Amino acid sequence: VTRRYRNLIDAGSQTHTATLTATTASGCTSISSAPIVVYPKVKAEYTIDKIAGCSPLTINAIANQYIGIPATNYQWTLNGAPIHTGYDPAAYTLPANPPGDNDIYTLRLNVSDLSGTCNSFMEKTITVYDAALADFNPKNSFWCNPDTVTFDNLSLNASTYAWDFGNGSTSSVFEPTQIFTNSNPTSNQTFPVKLDVTSNEGCTSSTTTNLTVYPFIKADFYTDKSEGCSPLR
Repeated sequence: VTRRYRNLIDAGSQTHTATLTATTASGCTSISSAPIVVYPKVKAEYTIDKIAGCSPLTINAIANQYIGIPATNYQWTLNGAPIHTGYDPAAYTLPANPPGDNDIYTLRLNVSDLSGTCNSFMEKTITVYDAALADFNPKNSFWCNPDTVTFDNLSLNASTYAWDFGNGSTSSVFEPTQIFTNSNPTSNQTFPVKLDVTSNEGCTSSTTTNLTVYPFIKADFYTDKSEGCSPLR
C-alpha cells in the first residue's frame, strides 16, 4: 500500500498514525500502529534580475518564501562563500572584471526546515563580462598650427570606436588622422579629444585627452626696393 503524506501549512512537523488491522478467516485480529512524521515542504527557489552583464554588475535576488520557514534558514552563497542570510539579500555588486576573460559566478540558495532534516537548494550561473578600456595616445600634447595628428589606439576589449576631436569632426576608424587648426594669432587653442569604445558584449568605456595647438604663425616682411644698382640700400 502506498500513501502520500503532505505538510504544506505547518511550520513544524505533522504526525500521522498509520494503523494496520489484520483479521484471519476465523475472525482473529491483530492491530499494529506506527507514527508517520511529515516535515514541512522545503523547496529552494529564487528569481534574479540579471544573469549576465558588464562590469561592475549589480544583481538583485529574491527567494520564494514557504510558510513556517524562518529567514535564518535561507542561506545564500556565491562561489561557495556565504554572502547573506534571509529571504531577500540586498543588491550585491560583483567584483570588477578588467579586460581579459569573463568571470563566472554561481549563486546558490540553501533552504532547510526547522529541524534541519529537509533541505533544498537552487543554483544559477552569473556571467560578468570583461570590461572594455578606452585608451589612446597622440604623438605629443602640443602642436604647431595647422598640424595633422595621428592617434595610436591603445584600447582593450573594444570592437567599435567613436572619436570626437573637439573641433566638430568625428570618426569611427581604429586609428584616425585629423587636422587641427588654430586661427587665433595670440593664444593657444585646446581641443578635447574623446574616444568612446564598445565591446562585443556591449560594455563601454570613455576617455578624453586635451590636445593643444599653438597660435597661427605666418612669416611675412616688406622691402622698399626689390632691385637696384649696387650698392643697394
